[in-house]
Amino acid sequence: MDGTGLIYNDFQQSLAHLNIHLTILHYPTNQVLTQPELLNQLDSALQQQNRPVWLIGESFGGHLAYQLAQQYPEKVNGLILVASFLTPPFFLLKLTPTLLIQASWLLLQKVGLLRKLAISVLLNKSCSDIIKAKLSNAIKQVDANVIASRFIQIKRLNIKSGQNNCHYLKPTSDLFVSNKAIHQLSQLFNKSICYPIKGTHFLLQTNPEKCAEVVYKIIREEYTCQEDGDVFTGE
Repeated sequence: MDGTGLIYNDFQQSLAHLNIHLTILHYPTNQVLTQPELLNQLDSALQQQNRPVWLIGESFGGHLAYQLAQQYPEKVNGLILVASFLTPPFFLLKLTPTLLIQASWLLLQKVGLLRKLAISVLLNKSCSDIIKAKLSNAIKQVDANVIASRFIQIKRLNIKSGQNNCHYLKPTSDLFVSNKAIHQLSQLFNKSICYPIKGTHFLLQTNPEKCAEVVYKIIREEYTCQEDGDVFTGE
């Protein structure tokens, strides 16, 4: 959701060890963009690829990856969603005032102790201090109005069925995405396969090596790709 791409290094390196190249897609941290505008930001990067890629959408990036896969089936080999959702992830989100989201984010930015506490909940003890520091930096970089806008977009999600297959990496300790939202997501595909992985909602950060192993299995073993694959991730 932050759009900075700062917290994917461990996952990127884990994939690199398996000969899979990961391109991290970014979007502005200080500019409020609508969903179509965010898609346009990602679209240009996708069009630069000279061969089909796999799209990975983590959390907020899931619905963007889904729609890109719909728009450009010739460019996308497959879709992998991580701790993500295509409908509002939990019921109470619809009732959460936008001003409360903005105020909470500003508090996280300004109060270091509160930010440290939030990061300890979002990440697990096994995460490196480097990842924790990068998440803290990402929080400080993203404008509160931008975060509020993205939460509004999440509240209004209404994705229609359009993809044949989906692979879903599901954290065992996800406090953000409800089982109902995951079930609703699965109904949008002819076939969806769920992979439970130990970790929090920030799964690519709390268990990057296992996530990389599963992604490798999906691309290599299930689909028997012959060449090194390119993978995009949306945040």
